[in-house]
Amino acid sequence: MPRTKHRLGQRPTATRQFTDREQYLEAFEHAAAAALGAGPRVLAFYGVGGIGKTSLLNELRRRLKESPGPPAHAGLDLRDGENRLPASALARLRGALHDGYGTSFPSFDIAFAVYWKLAHPHLPLARSELRFLGEGEIAGDLIGALADVPVIGLVARLPRVVE
Repeated sequence: MPRTKHRLGQRPTATRQFTDREQYLEAFEHAAAAALGAGPRVLAFYGVGGIGKTSLLNELRRRLKESPGPPAHAGLDLRDGENRLPASALARLRGALHDGYGTSFPSFDIAFAVYWKLAHPHLPLARSELRFLGEGEIAGDLIGALADVPVIGLVARLPRVVE
């Protein structure tokens, strides 16, 4: 008697081949070409679960990596509840761009540290979360120079406050 490929109760899985998304790929390539030199752009995918958003995103990332001089890019998966919080989302995007492309964000780092201490005075701010506090960083030098400015003075004292 012939045997089936699947056991009873086991659902067949989808193939890993990426197909039937040419319209979306063309739209992305057109938007990417139009955006060159035009500044930052945001691309959002949305829809009900299971329609292929993640597969499409993975294919676009693969194509970006293969393109000559790929633009800096980062993504957030909103299935992760932390990414729905603006501060967490911004910090994760900043981290992804810094880690992936060496992009520095000294102004953002200072503003984020001020925001964090004002919004969460009861929570300690770990040194590992404040990349700009490292020696030799421009933002760290700037904070030291502006220690007497009212709001920035709060941040200048952060190295003594952080764990």
